[in-house]
Amino acid sequence: MNSRSGTIIFTSERNDSPKMSKSTHETEPRPPLEVEVTLVVMRFDASDPEALAAILARYIVATRGAAGCRNVDWCQSAGKSSRYVVIEKWSSPEEQLAHFNSDLTETFARSCQGLLSRAPDIELLESISAHDLA
Repeated sequence: MNSRSGTIIFTSERNDSPKMSKSTHETEPRPPLEVEVTLVVMRFDASDPEALAAILARYIVATRGAAGCRNVDWCQSAGKSSRYVVIEKWSSPEEQLAHFNSDLTETFARSCQGLLSRAPDIELLESISAHDLA
């Protein structure tokens, strides 16, 4: 796993792993596997949890269909029931930024007005890899 600012890149270190050829049943080396993932974590403290939950549900369903979205997880704090956390995983920083600047996200932000007890925390994460530390 390698890192770039705001991006996690998973790389297979086992390029020599054989794969079977369907036609000859011989083995051939696999090409390196590289998967790039950009992560965003957003924390919302709701003054109206039910209303915010309804808006978050619509946002998450729509976001899952956005170009470059790999996954969106939605969690509620076990210690503070009015706190929601959204974790977005994107194929690239460019696709994440395009989504962040999209009409969908702007509409979502406007819909949250009056429903939050404070401004949301939005964080772009960088990876830390054991390979980078070695």
